[in-house]
Amino acid sequence: MKISLLALVLFSSLVFNSCAPFYIPNAPMVFNHEEQGDATINFRQGTYSSNLQAGYAITDNVNVGLIANSLYTGEATVAGNVYDGTDAKEINLVGGYYNKISATNIFELNVGIGAVKMNYPQNISNYYNGFLQPTLTFASLNNHTKLSVAPRLKGLVFGRFDGTKDTAVYQGFIEPILSLSTGERIHFLVQAGFSARLQQELIYDYSPFIFNIGVGYTFKPKKTDIIEPSASF
Repeated sequence: MKISLLALVLFSSLVFNSCAPFYIPNAPMVFNHEEQGDATINFRQGTYSSNLQAGYAITDNVNVGLIANSLYTGEATVAGNVYDGTDAKEINLVGGYYNKISATNIFELNVGIGAVKMNYPQNISNYYNGFLQPTLTFASLNNHTKLSVAPRLKGLVFGRFDGTKDTAVYQGFIEPILSLSTGERIHFLVQAGFSARLQQELIYDYSPFIFNIGVGYTFKPKKTDIIEPSASF
């Protein structure tokens, strides 16, 4: 298992370094909230992305969240050709429905919108994205370990200059991932998955792999015991 995981990371690094990918998938958001007042903050470090995530359950069935990402690759030389690196900043707003359907299962349906500012390469425009992500979580009996299955549908829209005018270009991706969280309040986090394009035509290169590790913390609402007044006789 460890050898296979290492091989996956090494292979993804080779793909990344062959050229500067226009699209680098961020770490998917998995809330794993159980009730109103639950709050989480996670930091996930990917091969070429840093991801800060914050979420809050505003009701027993509604989550809201904010994701801030830094996306980057280094300059690479392959067969005498020099490929520019990628440097971009991304922010996403996330909201969705969740339901603790049993003692060990949580269902989420999240939607999000975001914007990416491309600092480098300079010939690539900034772009916008949106996603739809259903998630099913399987928890251990003590609720300290959670494995989530989350197929994310991602869409990008950006401008491309064809020599006479700017045109809007759309790219779609399907991104199934497995997300593991272990720990009671402080969590160790791992995600692994892949990104596959939905269109035959690919305008720019992209990263086909999703892998990150990180840490997180969950804030639980304080329980207030209601003391009923004793009857007087």
